[in-house]
Amino acid sequence: MIICKVIGTVVASVKHKDLVASKLLIVQEIISENEMKGKDLFVATDSVGAGDGDVVLVTRGSNACADGSFASAMKMIPIDASIVGIVDNFSIDGKIKFRK
Repeated sequence: MIICKVIGTVVASVKHKDLVASKLLIVQEIISENEMKGKDLFVATDSVGAGDGDVVLVTRGSNACADGSFASAMKMIPIDASIVGIVDNFSIDGKIKFRK
């Protein structure tokens, strides 16, 4: 998983049928609350109700595209990244890097 910050939203009026109900957010990997890691931005689907400015946990690759809801059989959906958690705090080497 990757720690990222939500920095925007994406609106797509035409998208794959499995993404119709999905909220799409723009995220960027971070090292601390105000320190972004690199400049690469990417889009992730939101499954936890995250919003602009939230620090989140993101999974990428094949783990992101499996819909593992218990109500359905494992179904592959066409996504590259998925937000799977909202971070309350994190620390590195005993130093708090982010606190909500």
